[in-house]
Amino acid sequence: MVNQRLRIAVLIVATASISGGCLPILLPSEAFAQTPKPKDVVATFTLQETFGVQHPDQIVAFDLSAPVDPAKCYLLGPTGVEVPYQVLGGGKQLAVRTRLPASRMAVRRGLGDTGQSQARNWKFDTAGVKKCLSTDGPFFTSGDVVQVDGTTLPEGLSRDTDYYVTRLEFRAVQGWGFYFIGLSAMPGGPTIPITKAGQNAGLLSQALVADRATNQFYAHAHGLPDGVPVRFRTRGELPRPLRPGATYFVEGATADRFRLSATRGGEPIELLTPGHGLHEMLIEWTWTLKRGREPRPAPGVRATLHADAKIWEIVNDRLGVRMAASQVPTDPLRPPAPVQGVRLADGRWTATGPSAILFTPGTRVKRLTTTLVEAGPLKTVAELIYELDRAQYNYGNTVVCPAGPGKYTCRIEVQAGQPSVLIEEDTDCQFSYHIDFAGLPFNQARYRGHSVSDKLYGWRPDGKKVANKTTDTFFDLPFDKDYTSS
Repeated sequence: MVNQRLRIAVLIVATASISGGCLPILLPSEAFAQTPKPKDVVATFTLQETFGVQHPDQIVAFDLSAPVDPAKCYLLGPTGVEVPYQVLGGGKQLAVRTRLPASRMAVRRGLGDTGQSQARNWKFDTAGVKKCLSTDGPFFTSGDVVQVDGTTLPEGLSRDTDYYVTRLEFRAVQGWGFYFIGLSAMPGGPTIPITKAGQNAGLLSQALVADRATNQFYAHAHGLPDGVPVRFRTRGELPRPLRPGATYFVEGATADRFRLSATRGGEPIELLTPGHGLHEMLIEWTWTLKRGREPRPAPGVRATLHADAKIWEIVNDRLGVRMAASQVPTDPLRPPAPVQGVRLADGRWTATGPSAILFTPGTRVKRLTTTLVEAGPLKTVAELIYELDRAQYNYGNTVVCPAGPGKYTCRIEVQAGQPSVLIEEDTDCQFSYHIDFAGLPFNQARYRGHSVSDKLYGWRPDGKKVANKTTDTFFDLPFDKDYTSS
């Protein structure tokens, strides 16, 4: 049951778990070249990744400065290959789907004492970390490249030298603990035994290492496909003939290595020197909108009205949702609920209805209007508006909402490639409806903005009860509990 004047959002996920959310730290902008554009170029759009964070598969929208006819324009992605796009907001924005790799930034993390020394004070098992150094946290993985600095360096390590992470291990100590890191002089090499720590020492992330023998660059788990542009800056000297700020293109990419070309698809650059110092690799991707033909068909989100005109169905390659279509309800006291079915990741449809939505007792629904606010290969958004003849809503002896005209709005969004359906609801009266997931074992929920007195009804990820009313709270869902009174 949802109280009056309340806006809620529900996320239905078609997989067993939700991966990390999208971080809104991109810098989208519409960028027009300073030199004259080719006649077939309508506009270019650029994303700069400036925080060193890899972004999951997501949709990003750019503002448009002029109308675009999507029937006469196609879009080239950062690799120069055509990609799908969608015009949103009645022509105000252009949306693309992207998985933006992280820029490789020179971030410094602290280095502490050796495992052997720390164990003397804290009494933990030193197996595997005895001659490793403690570090700030889990900020590196095996294969990453780092350099070391400090007032004095740990014994056996040198400045302006590339080292490869061999291990990162945690040792628990009295409710907290230490992370220990091991370093090698070569990829996959033995861990350098360190018996003496430095003073004010730290690790600096190194973006890439040049291999002159193969004209390749080593960058652990870089995530760069062939043809994408990259730029560099350095605190020393780049491998010649590379120049800071110039654009190069990735070619021959493997999991940890790639070559560079001065032009997309061109010959690999021959490396003349290994370079020295600390380098950074900057990700700046550009999409080019060109005129002259319609886009090629692309898989994505599909919206279909059933033959009986009573149900809309929106699906992507991972899930789907069925919704009530526009109608004057046969029973105004029990009109169809907005969600009439959900398709799971395995292709099964559940909660297939018919299901009714119930409002404040006595409320009658005069009309349901369903509109596709956005419809295209990247995302489809449906808006369902219920026009109400609302009954008076009392809470005890208090009149919370008087009788009169009312409205309930439900927006349902499905995006290409995403394992979730976003449902947003806004109303000025009570409502409830049921979604039957055919016995799927839902056992956990999350809400925001509550304070609880018992961990059974809300707990932080560390298991403690919630005191901060603005935090996200998890709670278990054993079905024999009464959550309305907690």
